Amino acid sequence: MKTTPSPLYIYVAGKLSGNLEKNSEVMQRYASKIVKMGHIVYLPTFTFDLDHKNIQKKFKMSEHEFWVKHFDFHWLRRCDAVFLCPGWKESTGAEMERKY
Repeated sequence: MKTTPSPLYIYVAGKLSGNLEKNSEVMQRYASKIVKMGHIVYLPTFTFDLDHKNIQKKFKMSEHEFWVKHFDFHWLRRCDAVFLCPGWKESTGAEMERKY
């Protein structure tokens, strides 16, 4: 009996600051390619619609620290790999995700 390999869970990291719309589109393009290969992706932009300003105030921390501690690192622990989109070296967040 032939078995299908299990999909990998892949965290897609990249530069978000600057031109957020353009940078998000780049990350989404790469995420789509990864999904077409049969894998499961997590994009940090998935959580942008949350009411993060009020959540951030509750935890009394900077916005960046909030995202890193309460979302990024939790997802990174569950993923099998990190895909670094072009331009990631210009992002402090993507560098932290790579090192994690």
